[in-house]
Amino acid sequence: MKLVKLLLKLGFIVAAPLCAQTTTYTGTIKDLTGTPVTAGQIGFNLQPGTDSTIPGIGRFIPTTVYCLINASGSPVAISDGVSPCVVVNNTSLSPSGTYYKITIYPNFAGPGSTINGYAIGGTVDITTLVPTPATSPAYGMAGQGLITTFAGLQAAITACASTPCTLNIGSTIIPSANFTIPSNAVVQFYVGGQLQPSAGVVVTILGSVVAPSSQIFSGAGTVSLSGRPAVEWFGAAGDWNGTTGTDNTIAIQACLNALTNGQCMLLAKSYKTTSPLSITKSNVGIGGVVYAITSNTIYPTPSPSKIIVASASADGIDLSGVSTGNNVIYNRFTNFTIDRTVAPISTARGLSMFFSYGAIVEGVTVEDSAVGFYLHGVGSKERAILRIAL
Repeated sequence: MKLVKLLLKLGFIVAAPLCAQTTTYTGTIKDLTGTPVTAGQIGFNLQPGTDSTIPGIGRFIPTTVYCLINASGSPVAISDGVSPCVVVNNTSLSPSGTYYKITIYPNFAGPGSTINGYAIGGTVDITTLVPTPATSPAYGMAGQGLITTFAGLQAAITACASTPCTLNIGSTIIPSANFTIPSNAVVQFYVGGQLQPSAGVVVTILGSVVAPSSQIFSGAGTVSLSGRPAVEWFGAAGDWNGTTGTDNTIAIQACLNALTNGQCMLLAKSYKTTSPLSITKSNVGIGGVVYAITSNTIYPTPSPSKIIVASASADGIDLSGVSTGNNVIYNRFTNFTIDRTVAPISTARGLSMFFSYGAIVEGVTVEDSAVGFYLHGVGSKERAILRIAL
């Protein structure tokens, strides 16, 4: 049941019994002048708004499946911007009479056209369906279309003012001056979208960020944000295969440097590093994927999120304040493993903490370090400071 629900959300059917029960949408989305729309998305929302079932297979919760509109105006999968746009067939659903409300969002503004469509198998040319009203790119709230330039981003932020809005970024934008994205704005990155601030430029993001697991921040300038950003947003690959892999030190450090409050998040991958990851400010940490609890209480299964230190001498992570009167506080490290590719020398540490108060270390495993956890000047003042749950 959970698998079927997940597959519907993604718009892909991979289980063998469902492979023949899908419809692929093709065609070209055009505006009122007949010109292809060069960006946007299409939503397929199952109707009516009640649970439906595929007999003998599972239950479908009404969920909108999205496909992108590529530069040629064609529908493509939102996961990579290249694969076909695929949805499950209505003919497989029960009760009968279910259908898709297909909504087209040209240039990510809208909604624009709304079409009632039935996925009946095979391939459907979406341009043969009659939209009501007709598709037009010239609508939508300011700040909610596709943004392709720094000037456009500045204008969209100004237009948003204090009203909730979405800033859709689908290409590389190079900010040339300091600016702030307010807390009422959601920054949505699509395939190919990046912010690359120039040297000396600071981009402050106070709102939330929605993005795929790929690089969205680069350039010689500075990004400042809070929350739980993925290290992939800063260029991490996490492709260590036991022998070779990309050095992720710079990318993960860039995430830590950008973060003002929260955790840089690791996926269930192995990230090779070659020097210590350094944290010198409060409220900043690292998190990974929660691992399953096993019955083995002596050697529980470690998290699949791994920092692989390719050095005999380097620490995995160095958390450091300045002195007893100038500590870092409330840093959080949860659910990841620190491992090493070579035998450590006697001073090599996994997680090293200097002059820290209020840190939380939970679900962290250190393997193949001379000292797994090193604490110096770590303690409590008044109440509740260090909690370690390993």
